[in-house]
Amino acid sequence: MELKKDLQGSLLVQVIGAVVIFIAVAVLAGWVFQVAALTSLGPGLATMKVNTALCFILAATSMILLCRLDISALTRWVSFGCLILLGFVALLTLIQDGFGIRLGIDELFLADWQASKERTFHPGRMSVATAFNFLLVSAALALLWLRRAAAAQWVALVSGSLCFFALTGYLYGVSDLYQIPAFSSMAAHTAGGILLLSIGIMLVRPGEGFVSLFFRAEPGSQLVCRVLLPLVILTVLAGAVISWSEANQHLGAQIGVGLLVTFVIVLSSVAIWIYARHLNEAARQLRQFHKENTDLRTALDDHAIVAITDPEGKITYVNDKFCTISKYAKEELIGKDHRIVNSGQHSKEFFQDLWTTIESGQVWQGEIRNRAKDGCDYWVATTIVPFLDDGGKPAQYVAIRADITALKNAQEAIEKQASELARSNRDLEQFAYVASHDLQEPLRAVAGCVRILQRRYEGELDEPADELIGHVVDGASRMQAIIEGLLALSRVGTRGGEMTPVSSTEAVQNALRNLDSTIQDSGAEITMDELPILQADPVQLTLLFQNLIGNAIKFRGDQPPRIHIGAERSGACWSVSVKDNGIGIDPRYFERIFVIFQRLHTRAEYPGTGIGLAICQRIMERHGGTISVESTGGKGSVFRCSFPA
Repeated sequence: MELKKDLQGSLLVQVIGAVVIFIAVAVLAGWVFQVAALTSLGPGLATMKVNTALCFILAATSMILLCRLDISALTRWVSFGCLILLGFVALLTLIQDGFGIRLGIDELFLADWQASKERTFHPGRMSVATAFNFLLVSAALALLWLRRAAAAQWVALVSGSLCFFALTGYLYGVSDLYQIPAFSSMAAHTAGGILLLSIGIMLVRPGEGFVSLFFRAEPGSQLVCRVLLPLVILTVLAGAVISWSEANQHLGAQIGVGLLVTFVIVLSSVAIWIYARHLNEAARQLRQFHKENTDLRTALDDHAIVAITDPEGKITYVNDKFCTISKYAKEELIGKDHRIVNSGQHSKEFFQDLWTTIESGQVWQGEIRNRAKDGCDYWVATTIVPFLDDGGKPAQYVAIRADITALKNAQEAIEKQASELARSNRDLEQFAYVASHDLQEPLRAVAGCVRILQRRYEGELDEPADELIGHVVDGASRMQAIIEGLLALSRVGTRGGEMTPVSSTEAVQNALRNLDSTIQDSGAEITMDELPILQADPVQLTLLFQNLIGNAIKFRGDQPPRIHIGAERSGACWSVSVKDNGIGIDPRYFERIFVIFQRLHTRAEYPGTGIGLAICQRIMERHGGTISVESTGGKGSVFRCSFPA
């Protein structure tokens, strides 16, 4: 905002400076080429002297240089030289008039060829009023150079007021307002030029001093611009019209005074009415804002924990909820900082990041663990909003908090349970792997011995003995298959490979090679679409397809198996399907078939261990996907595996 004001002021100052320099150059041209119309505004009126025009150029140049926002050191010193020279010329002129001496500066550059017409005793010399005003302008520029813009504005205001009186004198025909008795008159365009310079100096830094009142967005500033300036201008113009009417005998002096008083009263009444109306509207808006602010504060206090601190972090306000959760009274908190509720659970870097964020004017959000007066810790979700002053610096911080202690406790309990469950699963998987691995060796010994007995003594013993040996061999074989299945299931979680981009087509082809003899024996016809590249464990992806295709061949009907592997993109997932024309699955058993050891048929009908689909489900879980089935009894099945794309 301040930068915008300075840019606006800088542009106006440059325009004013350019106008003043243009007037001064025109006057110098008038003196050089002896054009009287350029040196004076009319016959019989005072002329602007050569030194006066040169002082205008020096003053305007210094002012334009000082208004730049990116002023360099060289530019500052050039501006300083101009204002010093300006003040020096004005001071010498006043010394000449004060002590009645001639220092030879009045006609240093050009002779005053109009001195005889003006009947002046000091040809080429600027008036005392002009010199005094230039001295004030030089002082104002020096204060600007010293970066004392507010003081410079007051000095410029004095100079501008004197020149305004002089212009009013010319307008009303009152010579005492523009001429000091026994001295020469100030020219009308000289008074106008110094008035412009004074205005320009006040606008060099419009965001500072009393001038900032005109550039603010507040109602008072708008009122000044809308009422005060028009009131002054209209009053001056009305006085000029009445004065002209009196001079030309259109109105008598008494009537003119009466008209002017009446005009001023009416104009002032209108201004007061506008001001009163504006104040009433401002008061209404203030009441409305106060009501809305009170309602918002009440709603906030009822639903949040609120604290306000100053820029140093000292607490200036807390609501009742803050006291309730912290167990401190308001008197114990006001004037303290938030270290009074610090739990010591956060690092020094945590709070450094917090302060760095809010001191830069940004909103900070996070979760903080505090400690109440009774020693109990509590968690709050916190939002800290910095409120900035006109300079863009934080004036206060408003912290809005919500009690999330119950949520954090629930999260900690869930995380603890999840950790314990994960540990339990790891232990179970490790137990299953060890048990399966260690059971295989004695089982191989038992199965091997029984098979030897079967080969050697089959037919030599009686029939019941052969039948018993056959049961033992079959049980040992099934036990070995179950153990190998358990081993494979445990390896999904404990012995999985790295996830890499894998071609689904290659995984299917590897599975078909592993099932080659089964495919040949069953006469299965297998087709597949173009399959995607998946982020997967290549060994487990092959095992997934091998189990699904193997089941499709195993659970076939009277017709030769017809199996199709397809894929389609569904949002952020790839859905890979294995479709068959087998015996199908009753929808009642869709959940059951993925449970380990759950079978829908007897071993006599369809051999197996009941572990294959459980392995498929475990593989999909490890890959962050899901497996499901669509089927109707006797009409085939479709197994769909959903992988993250």
